[in-house]
Amino acid sequence: MHITFNDPNLAPLAEKVEKRERLDFEDGLTLYTSRDILGIGKLADHVRRQRHGKRAYYVYNQHLNYTNVCANRCRFCAYARDEGESGAFTFTLEDVRRQLLSRIDEPITELHVVGGLNPALGFDYYMDLLRTLKEIRPHATIKAFTAVEIDYLSKLSGLSISETIGQLKAAGLAMMPGGGAEVISARIHHKLFPRKIDGDRWLEIIEAVHEAGIVTNATMLYGHIENAAERVNHLIRVRELQDKTRGFSAFIPLAFHSKNTRLSHLPATTAFDDLKNIAAARLMLDNFDHIKAYWVMIGEKLAQVALNFGADDLDGTIIEEKITHMAGARSAKGLTREAMEGMIRAAGFSPVERDSFYHPAAAPKRDQRPGMEISEERKETRYSFPIPSRALPPGPISEEEALSLFRNADLLDLGKIAHSRRMALHPEKIVTFVVDRNINYTNICTSGCRFCAFYRSPGDPGGYRISNESLKQKIEETLALGGTQILLQGGMNPDLCLEDYKEMLRFIKERFPIHIHGFSPPEIFFIAKKEGISVEAVLTALIDAGLNSIPGGGAEILVDEIRK
Repeated sequence: MHITFNDPNLAPLAEKVEKRERLDFEDGLTLYTSRDILGIGKLADHVRRQRHGKRAYYVYNQHLNYTNVCANRCRFCAYARDEGESGAFTFTLEDVRRQLLSRIDEPITELHVVGGLNPALGFDYYMDLLRTLKEIRPHATIKAFTAVEIDYLSKLSGLSISETIGQLKAAGLAMMPGGGAEVISARIHHKLFPRKIDGDRWLEIIEAVHEAGIVTNATMLYGHIENAAERVNHLIRVRELQDKTRGFSAFIPLAFHSKNTRLSHLPATTAFDDLKNIAAARLMLDNFDHIKAYWVMIGEKLAQVALNFGADDLDGTIIEEKITHMAGARSAKGLTREAMEGMIRAAGFSPVERDSFYHPAAAPKRDQRPGMEISEERKETRYSFPIPSRALPPGPISEEEALSLFRNADLLDLGKIAHSRRMALHPEKIVTFVVDRNINYTNICTSGCRFCAFYRSPGDPGGYRISNESLKQKIEETLALGGTQILLQGGMNPDLCLEDYKEMLRFIKERFPIHIHGFSPPEIFFIAKKEGISVEAVLTALIDAGLNSIPGGGAEILVDEIRK
């Protein structure tokens, strides 16, 4: 293994990984405090590929959230309601039956069942729920109830944890998800969920569940008020239990969504944090076979990237999931098998549909969507020209070299190559940004581009041209928020002439000290053609009226065949 790191503190960790030595607490802190995300990713990717090669797993599953009435009311939860509160619900067994039968023609492999701690439900309800699931889906794995629910059911039934598990197994329980272990930290427990079982109790219950022969997942909810040390401690505690029981199937980092919670003031997790958490889990949890990138929480696109940062599983198709989406997740509420496999192939991996226990659910599918084929060169990560130390030589590269990188380069290698070029150009490590506002002055357009949802043809309902009053209000709001620029773009409106554009620019400049970044090349060309003058003449007139710079819009792809 040869990895170059921007952070020299990662090199000793790489040596330990290469020797298959376990990373300790200080190593974990190094991972979480390092800013070398590509180096960490490459190290985690090395471990992931040793275990799974190019395979990436998913399961065809359906969620069933049977009630959101819950006595705990944890501060981070957007799902829970009190009985009688607006939005509260509890499924009857007939509701459950109806929901399952509505998708009975789909090849569901797994039923994922979790809910709140509803004081109105007796132990018999849970037993009957499992029996109903088993009756309607006899071949699906019933993955149900967190450790929090098991603790509650034990108290409800008056039975020990092991006896409670025995009863539930007899009714159809085959596996458990990993929820309830938000962070194994007494500080977090006290602040966010004092009514809930604490981390030690969660581990105690999971150990009993494993001893009873039930496999579970492990999770960690991150991105709320926990710190790096608490994350590392969480990973080490579940790793210690895995050493003891070998009962964990996979680890799932869960990105916190704060919308509709009592922590709604907290910002969303960043892609940087999401990828680092996945990579750290892969490196720290040496006794876990699988690390999931739960696409529902981090989005489909980032989940694809996470396959290069240590994740080997995208979880499932997630039909009818409620808990995460009630907290603001913006992902789709269900994906087809084809969509899941397309996501995986597009990332350069081979999809493997599995059951809950990572057995292949069906014979491998050899059909591929057009354009998704993976060349042998890409699989082997070969380059057609030498790149010393994974850095490009100075100066422009050739078209052949660029095409070779695009087709064949490993994602993280390509990232490091691009980063080295960026640092050669900008060694000061400054990242620029501008506070601006896009103002679309008209959506009436004669181009009729097939990819565009914005435009309206002349005379269509919904067509508009911005008024001076609306333009003034938008710029005032921009300046009030610290903005320094507006991006002014619109459609090719046949009712506008050059004088209209000049008047709009003068109206802005006479009133506001703001940079006008406006009019893409197609707009400039449209004005010139309409006026019967040169492009140079149009530019001179617009600059004289107040135009400061021009955006790059209209360059969707500079290949004439595709543009036509």
